[in-house]
Amino acid sequence: MKIVVNTLLTLTVAVGMFSCSGGAGNVEKEFYVRGNCGMCEERIEKTAREINGVTEADYNVDKELMVVKFDSTKTSELVIHKAIAATGHETDQAPMDEKAHANLPDCCQKMAAQH
Repeated sequence: MKIVVNTLLTLTVAVGMFSCSGGAGNVEKEFYVRGNCGMCEERIEKTAREINGVTEADYNVDKELMVVKFDSTKTSELVIHKAIAATGHETDQAPMDEKAHANLPDCCQKMAAQH
């Protein structure tokens, strides 16, 4: 019985240590993304969440600030920037795709933000 208890205790400690060290690739980044409305917010967050390795994506349209959490062993911040830019939204590291931007609803286009 004592051997079983010691084995369980050892396994519990080992699992706990592995869980704590398993977050080495987890990264949280904040960056600028240009957006105007709730549709922009939904599109930007959805795009980021669809990237393999992204665990959380939250865009604040009023502050034009994206907070994203991801596993850096599966993706990078630049990959996330480029994916968002491909939908027509510029970031502080990637220019927007002009063609995609032109296909966005009027309220999502850059000119709407300048009014």
